[in-house]
Amino acid sequence: PRRPPREDGTIFVSIGAHRDPLCGATVRRAFARAARPERLSFGIVQHNCERACLNVTGGFGATRRYPPQLGADEDCVSAFCASPEGEPHCASGRVRILRLGEEEALGPIYSRFLASHLWRGETFFLQIDGHTDFRAGWDSALVQMARR
Repeated sequence: PRRPPREDGTIFVSIGAHRDPLCGATVRRAFARAARPERLSFGIVQHNCERACLNVTGGFGATRRYPPQLGADEDCVSAFCASPEGEPHCASGRVRILRLGEEEALGPIYSRFLASHLWRGETFFLQIDGHTDFRAGWDSALVQMARR
């Protein structure tokens, strides 16, 4: 059963990321540029390649083949959660992630559906891509617009 949203001005940011190398930067910038980062929570569904990966972002145009990629895809939040600026957010449970292999991907709609289940009653719900940028004070602007 769904719980009613809290009325504390919190924002849940939902991300479905399929092998997105910019996902980690998106999470970092969202917290760094928020006026009230303590009010943010993230729910991320990450589909990554762990082994025998192909580089799907480069090389195809010239050869019509995807070149092999050295190593696994970068995790969306592990570096952020290990950093001094990210650790408090992650330790408090405001960064929630479901890690799946790329072979388990069933498209963006299903990833967004799964991410919605990571919502814990935050007042506002924002669904974005894993390669989104933010302006300074974006969270305050979002709340002001939603309340109009």
